[in-house]
Amino acid sequence: MDPRQPAERIPSILVVDDDPVARTAVCGYLREAGYAVREAGGGGDALALFDERGADAVLLDWRMPDKGGAEVLPRIAAQDPTVPVIVVSGTSEVRELARALRLGAWDFVIKPIDDMAVLHRALVRCLLRAELLREQGRRRETLEDLVRRRTEDLEDANRRLRREIAERREFERALAESEERFRQLMENSSEVFWVRDLASDRLLYLSPAYETVWGRPVREAMRGGNPRMGTVHPDDRNALETAMAGIVTSATPVDAEFRIMRPDGEVRWVHARAFPVRDGEGNVYRVAGLAEDVTARRTAEEGIRASLREKEILLREVHHRVKNNLQLIVSLLNLQA
Repeated sequence: MDPRQPAERIPSILVVDDDPVARTAVCGYLREAGYAVREAGGGGDALALFDERGADAVLLDWRMPDKGGAEVLPRIAAQDPTVPVIVVSGTSEVRELARALRLGAWDFVIKPIDDMAVLHRALVRCLLRAELLREQGRRRETLEDLVRRRTEDLEDANRRLRREIAERREFERALAESEERFRQLMENSSEVFWVRDLASDRLLYLSPAYETVWGRPVREAMRGGNPRMGTVHPDDRNALETAMAGIVTSATPVDAEFRIMRPDGEVRWVHARAFPVRDGEGNVYRVAGLAEDVTARRTAEEGIRASLREKEILLREVHHRVKNNLQLIVSLLNLQA
């Protein structure tokens, strides 16, 4: 035997028989066969020994004076159903054999035993079957433990998933509320808010204030029926196109004032601010902006500038007249002198 290999465990056999001669013969044979053997002369002693140290197999006499096999067998089977119990008895009645099997016997050997090899073969078969049952039980326990751990993992994953779903719903609810507040703000604002996609060069959103400022339907602008610069005054188109192109190339915001032409022919001044919107990789993929009608301010500024020009002309006229009067006074003083 390789000393590095663990020693094979010697099976322990409990021999129960009230006949000392038969018991001695069986025990001697089994010891010579390499088994560890313990003896019991009655059912009570057998149960005490089994309760104390157990056994790998039990050879049980069926008819004994104190506790017979019909009483001992069920108690051993209830305590450890993987321990094979072989009934060794002189009875050959079919009824007794059937009763022993119903109570949990694994095999039945008739006494007297003329050939101990018959008993040995029955014992080997039962021990092999018991080992297979124990291995099956271990595998079942391993499988049950694996299933239990997997179930716990699935339950934990389900808890995390339910928590994530709840968080996602809360996020979606908060997002919906935020979008609703944003929509109400944009729709009630006098400024025109817009978002344009650079890849398709189409408007993704345009606030209702566009109809008030531009005098055109929002649906028409969203469909892209007119060129994007078609409503801009021809004199301001080139400068505005150059400024808007800078958002894509240099990702810099645009702040510009330009004129627009309404369908009724009216020209209005608009102050627009446009900002680049970046994706997760930092690339500009959209442009958002605000546009405000500043026609009233521009008109007021023009009025102020016109008033200033008139005052400048008046001041020059007053200055000219004062200069002429001073020259006249100087001439009179010279004449008097």
